[in-house]
Amino acid sequence: YIWGAQLEEGSYATSYIPTNGTTVTRLKDVVTGAGDVNTFNSEEGVLYAEIAALADDLTFKRIGLSDGTENNRVHLGYTSAYNSIQWFIKSNGVTQFSNIVALSDILNYNKIAFIYSQNNCKLYINGILTDSSTTADLSNMLLNTFSFNQGDGSNNFYGKTKALKVYKS
Repeated sequence: YIWGAQLEEGSYATSYIPTNGTTVTRLKDVVTGAGDVNTFNSEEGVLYAEIAALADDLTFKRIGLSDGTENNRVHLGYTSAYNSIQWFIKSNGVTQFSNIVALSDILNYNKIAFIYSQNNCKLYINGILTDSSTTADLSNMLLNTFSFNQGDGSNNFYGKTKALKVYKS
């Protein structure tokens, strides 16, 4: 007897979803309990992600910290440019900087550290300083939400993650 076997047609594993004779779609993953204003530091910190895209479909896919709106946010993510990642800060409705960096292949995992503090921001990819900025004004910026989007519910991140972490300093 064989019971509970599952044949995979694709090159990746999927999860079993009991359907009871109907068509059912798996819900997207949701992050809860990721921290609050006491966990995140709005003045300085590190957003670390080890991520890979599911496809290089030239769409925005973002991960970041915000106040729940797009007015105050620190994010990184894939862009509408081929094999590229964007790092971005917006404080009190004003874009402090936005830069795009080329990657060799966004389908491969990359370790990305986005260091942010007043007038001193750096982007490390796989341990190499890739870009920096000395113009970010973070005064009076509030970050209290971590999300798989740009902070306002748009440009959801669809990809693979091995690690996500926010360091306070």
